[in-house]
Amino acid sequence: MTFLGPCEGPNAIALAPEWIGLSWRGAGCYPASMLELAEVNRMVKKVASANFKRPAGVRRVFSQRAADSEGEEALRITIVLKPDGLDKISGDMVLDTLVGIGKALRAANDERFPIIDYATEEDLESRDDAES
Repeated sequence: MTFLGPCEGPNAIALAPEWIGLSWRGAGCYPASMLELAEVNRMVKKVASANFKRPAGVRRVFSQRAADSEGEEALRITIVLKPDGLDKISGDMVLDTLVGIGKALRAANDERFPIIDYATEEDLESRDDAES
């Protein structure tokens, strides 16, 4: 990976010398890793399934690259729930899922911000019809 300068660019992480036991002259700069979308989907499904039990039930998950409000790389994640699943989720469930996904991404050194959308298959079909 090429950097524009010392520790510049959207995927750079500067490691503080005390973290790696070096003086400032030896401070490291490494690119942040970005998970493949299939791995993001597996991770999100695991977290969401733990938070949305049987009543809401996670059918599937899909994600795509996106940009946040500041133009930084982000992930647009759609969690597809069972029919009527949207009525069965609470604010606490949604918050726990957002926090869990954020923690899982950071644990994998993926610093992209998750933008999460919830839908049912019916919602997705009606969106597709509206776009046509």
